Amino acid sequence: MIDFQQFKDSRKIEEFIIDAGLHPLLGAMVESLQIPNHIDRLCGHFDKRLLLTPGQLAKALIVNVLDGRTPIYKVDESFESVDCEVFFGQGIKAEDLTEDRLGTALDLIGELDLGLLFSHISMRAMQLYGIQTDVVHIDTTNFSVFGEYDTEDYKGFNATACGAPKSGRRDLKAIGLGTAVTGNKTPFLFEALSGKSSDAVWFRSALTETTKLFQGDLYSRPVLIFDAAASNKEMFESASTLKAPAIIRLSRVFNEAEEAVCKAWEENNWQHVGVLATNKKGASEYKISSFDFHEVSGWRLIVVHSSGLEKSKRKSLDKNIATKRETIEMDATTLGKKKFESKEKALEAAEKLIKKHITAKIPLQYSVDVVTKEIEKYARSGRPTPNTPKITVTNYYVKFRLGETDVERYNSIIQQESCFVLVDNVPKDRCSDKEILERYKGQWRIENTFQFIKTPLDFGPLWLNTPKRIKALLFLIVLSVLTANFLLYRLHASLSGSPCGEEDPKTHPRKFADVTGRRVDKPTYNMVREHLLKLKVIIYYDQEQKRWVREFPSQTRNKLLQIIVDIGFNPKIYLEPYRGSFDLWCYS
Repeated sequence: MIDFQQFKDSRKIEEFIIDAGLHPLLGAMVESLQIPNHIDRLCGHFDKRLLLTPGQLAKALIVNVLDGRTPIYKVDESFESVDCEVFFGQGIKAEDLTEDRLGTALDLIGELDLGLLFSHISMRAMQLYGIQTDVVHIDTTNFSVFGEYDTEDYKGFNATACGAPKSGRRDLKAIGLGTAVTGNKTPFLFEALSGKSSDAVWFRSALTETTKLFQGDLYSRPVLIFDAAASNKEMFESASTLKAPAIIRLSRVFNEAEEAVCKAWEENNWQHVGVLATNKKGASEYKISSFDFHEVSGWRLIVVHSSGLEKSKRKSLDKNIATKRETIEMDATTLGKKKFESKEKALEAAEKLIKKHITAKIPLQYSVDVVTKEIEKYARSGRPTPNTPKITVTNYYVKFRLGETDVERYNSIIQQESCFVLVDNVPKDRCSDKEILERYKGQWRIENTFQFIKTPLDFGPLWLNTPKRIKALLFLIVLSVLTANFLLYRLHASLSGSPCGEEDPKTHPRKFADVTGRRVDKPTYNMVREHLLKLKVIIYYDQEQKRWVREFPSQTRNKLLQIIVDIGFNPKIYLEPYRGSFDLWCYS
């Protein structure tokens, strides 16, 4: 047997260096939002045998999501290189983050009113930071999960087997997420949805909840932005009744959508808006035309034409026409070889070909002729004799010719496809037609949030097998988005000339240099992460003081520590367990 001890350092040196990374900073950010305190307060009595409270374990899972996304059932491994006594408190080790403890914490968290708790944490933070918003983006997303799960619902939530549309996997289970974000991408609504939940129903619920959080009327409340799933009469009526200003993309199931687009092109009274994304090369140009929405009183209807959408639709339509032409010509050749007993049957076969291929979206011209061919044949079957009479038989053949593209129909399709329609009940003296479009185009903010949330996650079917735990984990994932959002808010504020949220006329705006040296006004989360992954801490035992001491190496670059200060924390968060005094932010 090999003695592995021979490969290890035998000197009794009580000093080592660790890669500190982002864990202490993220943990401090979670603590500053008081997330562990809120969770522990609601979870009630804590069994000290668990060593870690549900709030502390929640903090661990939130940081795990934000820094590396180690599979959930390997969280303990992800903390092996972390100074757990700084992160959690004295005496805690990575091996204390067992599956049983994490699972128990998720069970306890899952029993809480997570929607109410999330809104409370977010709205409290927005109030502390003095964040106000004039617009709210509301949407849902869904994604698939693997593994075996309990079939029973938990408070109306479950991972239901409904398949994954994009992958075609009918055996996968799906869960949904409904949320709402402010203009600066701060999420403040949360609801875990079963895979087969109706977006339209949840949107009406979200509308009601948002009006409870933001008091006011059509002039003072934030404008709520929804996609086409929210375009139904019940939604329009609810928004009107609740006096909630809303912008909704009108679904094509409403005849007024197509009619409005046709009317806009016929009247040709477009208002040119131009480019909205000024920093994007090749950005779309927009023009708009507005009308009254007769379906619901007090609502406006805005037809929007996008040059980028038109370019995309032209390319798609041209490709479809070319592909369809090949298919039609092949089927027409096959049909042309087939003989029919009558002209009527030949025309009937031609009509089937037309209905199959020449749709409203395929603007191809064509012509159909029926040609006849007479042949002589013996009057009866069998071997003919010299006296067997002959008869003349007429066969009918379809001659199908494809012509050029119908330009008028082609242009009509492009006009319809290059436009979308918005409806809103925002007072015209609050928002012009152009401002309605500008607010709607900010919908990318919530899409970015979903993109982060849907970064691959391993839910760990070994123990995360109940709807309650899935719901709790979704809650923590969205809390991680909230945490990252406020971290960046603090950094951006400091760089803009308000260090730690305090107005200082002597402080000038600064730029942030990423690891490549590129200087930006508003760094992203990954830019911050790439810098702080380099941060190291020396841990040694002080023989005189009889305690462990933590310090930054002498060669630590000051700019790394300055990032921590710019985010509003004392660098001691890397050297000692978190205390409230380490938060340097000046709250409003």
